This record gives sequence, structure tokens and C-alpha cells, in this order.
Amino acid sequence: MTESLSRPQALKRIIRAGVEPVLFAAGFERAGATSWVRHKSELDHMVGLPAYSSSRSIQWGIVCPEAVAFLWDKPPRIIDVAWSVLTGTPGTPGHPAACGPIRLDDENDPEQIEVLAAAVAIDMHEVDERMRPFDTRRQLRSYLLENRDPTDKRGFVVPVSLPLKLYTAAVLAVLDRAPDAADLVTEAEVAWQPWISGKLTQGRISRLKAAFSAM
Repeated sequence: MTESLSRPQALKRIIRAGVEPVLFAAGFERAGATSWVRHKSELDHMVGLPAYSSSRSIQWGIVCPEAVAFLWDKPPRIIDVAWSVLTGTPGTPGHPAACGPIRLDDENDPEQIEVLAAAVAIDMHEVDERMRPFDTRRQLRSYLLENRDPTDKRGFVVPVSLPLKLYTAAVLAVLDRAPDAADLVTEAEVAWQPWISGKLTQGRISRLKAAFSAM
């Protein structure tokens, strides 16, 4: 009888068999125990396995380090998927994820863990493909602005709402001193007017306008 795997052993097996072979081959490196990063010219590609209650999920994200202070009024202490300006999970409307939430018990069947690791590997290939086109802030900004629906349904999690998406694009434009920065700053401020009384929104708009004025 095959000996069962504890929760930590099972997670380690999934990482070694399903996560890292794919990500290392694609140019990622470890950023933490359950996070990986691929440095591009202006952006960082992140993959993480954050824990939620009794399960873990696969999360990918595009991090622009210079944009973190605009969004959260603090510099990133470490590179983490939580600081992403564009983030999601492996599944898209036209491509369901091979692996859902990763639920592990105190004792796990090794054969079932191998099956789970194979599904995770499929999703890691999808994650790599989703992030691969983004090397510069301009590329990311162009992608965000391809869709101006109230809710973006292209298959990522943040920023799906138009106000946050316009704000993110405006931040990237200001950082690049792009010709369309002025228009985007104005458009973002107008889009966020219904929520302008909130402290978080006020701070974000204030920081954006100050940075634009200093261009």
C-alpha cells in the first residue's frame, strides 16, 4: 500500500511536478515559498499559490513596481502577486481551468496528487501564455484600453471595472510621459466621479494628478 502524503508533502509534490518544471522552463525564478517571478524590461510577471481557508488557488499577475504607490500609497516591500495591476486565474470564458481550487487533506493519496499536479501543469502553461505578451508599460496600457465596456469580460479578475481600468492606464501613461496621459487622467477622474467621496478613490486621484502635474 502506497504511503499517504501529508498536506505539506502533497503541496511540495504539486509544486515540484506541476508548477516549477513549467515556470522554470519559461524563465521564472522563485520569489518565495509559493510564488514565482519573471522579470521583463519594465514589468514583473508573477505567479502565486495563495491560501484561502482550506484550499489554494493559482493566481497570475502583472506587477508594475512604480504603479504600486499610486494604487495603495505605499512602495512594495517585496515583489508579490498582491501588487499586480493586472491579475487573474488560469481560466478564461473560452478556456476553463484544468485545475480548480487545490484542496488538500491532512492525508492525501499520492496517485491523486500526481493527477492534480498534471492539471496544475496545464494551467501553468496557460498562465505563461497569458502574461508572455507584456514586456513594457505601453503594451499593458494598450491592452487595457482595447476594451471600454463597463465590465471587461476578457478573463482576468482585476481591473475589470472601467473606472479602475482607466485609472491604471492613466498611471501607466503618466509613468511613460505618454502623449495621451492628459486625456487619460481626465477620463479616469470623470469615470470615478460616482465614488469620488471615498477616501481610497480621493487618494488615488490626488496622487495621479500630482504626478501628472510634475511631468
